[in-house]
Amino acid sequence: MPLDHDDLNLRIKVNGVKESELWTHNSLYWKHRPRSEKRVVSPRDIGAHFYPSVGSSMLRIDEQMELTLTIDHPTAVGSLAPGELEFGLGRKNRFDDDKGLPEGVNEKDILSIQLSLSV
Repeated sequence: MPLDHDDLNLRIKVNGVKESELWTHNSLYWKHRPRSEKRVVSPRDIGAHFYPSVGSSMLRIDEQMELTLTIDHPTAVGSLAPGELEFGLGRKNRFDDDKGLPEGVNEKDILSIQLSLSV
């Protein structure tokens, strides 16, 4: 799939969930990441809803159910709605996108990602 001026994310959704909490791991400890109540008006606003994750992220649904994702490289992780875990796979922008890429990114390499998902 060609990427042109866009971000590629993978969203995992658990149906029927009314409340969940996002946690990220930074190689030393787990950190709770609150869900932002800001509206996403345009695709440029979505960056405010994502957090860095070095290796693992967890979506805690209740005391008995957790969805844990382990990925082989650091990535951005977010939970835009209850029961959803979304993480970044790749970015391609030829210009300054005001999200931390002043020169833009124009990679042509094939995306190779190893991840582990556990419930």
